[in-house]
Order: sequence, then structure tokens, then C-alpha cells
Amino acid sequence: MHAPRAAIDPEFPAGFRGAYNIVGKDPADHSYTGAPALRYREHTYALTCTVNGAAVYGDAWIERCGPDKIHALALRYYGKPAMELHCALGMDGDNY
Repeated sequence: MHAPRAAIDPEFPAGFRGAYNIVGKDPADHSYTGAPALRYREHTYALTCTVNGAAVYGDAWIERCGPDKIHALALRYYGKPAMELHCALGMDGDNY
């Protein structure tokens, strides 16, 4: 079990909750389709992703990364193998 995460802002980012459709390729170049869904919890999002009919569960949360504290969405799937993904929500690192 992981330690609880501190919420950056309970209202941020508004609008992430919901279901999505994805189409992609795995590292072996096999195509797949998926349907991730996010639900709000106290400090994280509950994550369910159905890929080719099989459900995988996980968590998602917002982090502040690097010296510029850029917001990023972090996702952890508890499948086999476990997988972590990160997606920057902003890119303004004030690096002119």
C-alpha cells in the first residue's frame, strides 16, 4: 500500500472525471483499443482501464515535477506487469 498523497487542489484539474476511448500500439507493435475511466477520490482518481475486454485497475494523481513545479498527471496501473505513466499538464518551465 502506498502512502496517501496530498491534494494539490481538490478542484484541479476540473473535468478529468469521465470515460475515454483510446487506440494505440504496444511496444511489440500490436494494436489495441481501450476505455479508461477516472473517478474522483479524496486525493487521487480511481482508474479503471478496459483493454481488449480485460479490466485493469489503478490510481491517478496530480504531481508537481522538477524545479519549476510543472503539474503532471501520474497514472499507475496494477496489472501484470504494473505500469506507470506520466503526462505533463503544462510546459511553461520559465526557461527562456
